Order: sequence, then C-alpha cells, then structure tokens
Amino acid sequence: MSIEDIKDRWPVLFDVSQVSAEFQRITTLNLEPKFMSMLDFYSPKLLSMFQGKKGAVGERHRAKMSILLQSGIPIQRKREVVIRCLIDHLGEDASALIKDFEDVADVPVRVHEELAKEVMKIYLLQNLDGWT
Repeated sequence: MSIEDIKDRWPVLFDVSQVSAEFQRITTLNLEPKFMSMLDFYSPKLLSMFQGKKGAVGERHRAKMSILLQSGIPIQRKREVVIRCLIDHLGEDASALIKDFEDVADVPVRVHEELAKEVMKIYLLQNLDGWT
C-alpha cells in the first residue's frame, strides 16, 4: 500500500490537529507539550550519547552540537540540534523530515507552497541572525 493510498483511505492520519486530538483522547495528555517536555528531559542523556559516538557520525554530531556551546541559545534551537542529531544517529537523512526557511517577506507563501508538496515535514523558520 502506497502513501497516497493511505492518505486517501485515512486522511486524518495526516492532519496534525486530528492526530493531536486522538492522542489526547487516548492518553488525556496534549501531544506537543508532552513530546517537548520529554525531549527536554532526555536531551542531556541524548547529547551525552551523541558526544560519545566515534567516527564520521560522531564528527557530524559534534559539529551540530558546537552550536550548544554558545551562551543564551534558545530552547527551540537546542531541541532542533537534538532532533537533527537523533535523526542522523538513526542513520536517516534530516532533510527528509526537516525543511529550513529564512525569514523573509514572502516566506508564508513559500512555506505553504513547499509544504503542500510534502507528506510530512517539520519546518524551521530561521531569523536573519540564525536563530529559530
């Protein structure tokens, strides 16, 4: 069964509000806040694991984690680094899940057009100073 078949048969699986509502119905918890709190909770352990990685993967992780050495980095940026490292750690391509956009005047239109082509993407809007 292809992704298109699944989308046609169960369109609510691809609607964020429906997935969140179903998660809350089953667990009585809000999905996004729960995910973020658990990501924050496990981030130190995940970062430690990524830092201990050897070889090319470890080098890629350390390059991404170098951002965390800066002072005053927002929690959203820390979460982004952890998620990108986790995707890489699992041997996947982060660009298959995360799409970056720069904060410019036409970005809402571009984001909508780009994401309409995707089955599922996380999008990050980078300010001109590089922060999300």
